[in-house]
Amino acid sequence: MSRTPLHILLIEDDADDCADMRQMLLQTGRRRYAFSEARLGAAGVRLVFEPEHGPVDCVLLDYGLPDMDALEVLAALRQGSDMPPCPVVVITGALIDEGQRLLAAGAQDYIGKRWASAESLTRAIENAIDRFALQRERKRIEQALFIAKAEAEAANQAKSEFLLSMSHELRSPLNVILGFTQLIENGTPTPTPGQQKSIKQVLHAGWYLLDLINEVLELSTIESGNMRLAMQTVCLNEVLDECHAMIQAQAQERGLVLVFPHFEEAFLVDADPMRTKQVLLNLLSNAVKYNRNAGRIEVRCSATPGHPVRVSVQDTGQGLSAEQLTQLFEPFNRLGQESGTTAGTGVGLVISKRLVELMGGRIGVESTVGVGSTFWFELQAAPPLVDADETALHSAL
Repeated sequence: MSRTPLHILLIEDDADDCADMRQMLLQTGRRRYAFSEARLGAAGVRLVFEPEHGPVDCVLLDYGLPDMDALEVLAALRQGSDMPPCPVVVITGALIDEGQRLLAAGAQDYIGKRWASAESLTRAIENAIDRFALQRERKRIEQALFIAKAEAEAANQAKSEFLLSMSHELRSPLNVILGFTQLIENGTPTPTPGQQKSIKQVLHAGWYLLDLINEVLELSTIESGNMRLAMQTVCLNEVLDECHAMIQAQAQERGLVLVFPHFEEAFLVDADPMRTKQVLLNLLSNAVKYNRNAGRIEVRCSATPGHPVRVSVQDTGQGLSAEQLTQLFEPFNRLGQESGTTAGTGVGLVISKRLVELMGGRIGVESTVGVGSTFWFELQAAPPLVDADETALHSAL
């Protein structure tokens, strides 16, 4: 079956040159051609947008026309976009230095009349048509990706706003439920042992649900871009000491050995002190919850000049498989612990990751199944604090 002829529009003011180009294309015998002609640039532009013999597959455009030059014709064809509606090959009668400008203006190729042959002209048209098709497909994909990205961002924003609204709406009545349950627990007459058991179950479920709502609220705040950090120079020594005191009781209940570093120097980072403490407490709490009984937790802090400061929390738990590691920072994914007895929401690590990244750092984990895991985060080192008396002394000198 023969292919449909290629419709070539010749925008050329010289009738003899038009005839020569038609003859060269017909000589190769590769394709059948149908031709249209225009002697002026304006007429050629009109034929591209209002073709008299079907859509134009390629334009052969003379560089210099009585009313317009090739650059002006290309601008008229583009109509403000970055591509004309069909491929254009510019034909010039002299050697010019306009090649890059022509390509930037939307031409697919340019060729000199004096050096054109049947083979070179045919190849230029075929290549121009192929390149133009690829460019249009690429732009179609880029546009589709742009639209998909915009839709995803809009959906994510809507989700965050919904979660923020719902979290606020749920938290108020839940606080009321917890308050009245506590009144019943401590009321008169004293609840019976059976009632006390039921009350404790209500309180346990209520506090768990409130923790989940608070974490969802915080994650939504972060993802909506409304999280505000109080960045300053933070002494990690103090943060680790505070976290040590706060987590020690939980570790002792499990019979865990808790090892914190002994500092001989100050580790200063550029961070939000409250959020840094929140991240470290989350890692320590997980190390306690998912450790084996009578296990060990070791905290380290290290810094190399010119590099971020790293804090790591090593445990002796069951460890994580390669598949679990890929799912570790997914919201609400508890890696198969949903049916276990250990309480958790699957949001804490996600929040920690977002917070560390907002502070300009990074977080990660190394784990071996049956041995344990080491969670770590890095923050940018801050310059040493200058003592005010020392500054005054140097100024006086």
